[in-house]
Amino acid sequence: MSTTPDHTRKDQLLREVAKCKRLIKGSIVVNRRRCGTATCSCSQGHLHESLAITYKREGKSVLVHVPDQLRQQALKAIQDYHRFKTLTDEISQINVEEFKEVARNQRARKSHCDK
Repeated sequence: MSTTPDHTRKDQLLREVAKCKRLIKGSIVVNRRRCGTATCSCSQGHLHESLAITYKREGKSVLVHVPDQLRQQALKAIQDYHRFKTLTDEISQINVEEFKEVARNQRARKSHCDK
């Protein structure tokens, strides 16, 4: 097994990927609305706020309400997805560089054998 800096970095990245447990590809949105009760403070402009996750399904935006007690979990799941995406992009780049190196070595061996 190789112990090149890229290989060591890839191992670190893979360990970080394993820490991303709950992944949600989406965004957090804050909805503000009036409840319709005439005596409520929202009728004076202090709107009620609720959190939702928005994501795409079959090209259409979908909204999922987030209860207050799950707010932190929802935020973490979305952050974990973004972290996962960043990590896998870096792993992919390392893999491309490793592949290019293997291809160069193979071409060099082939040209050496052809002589």
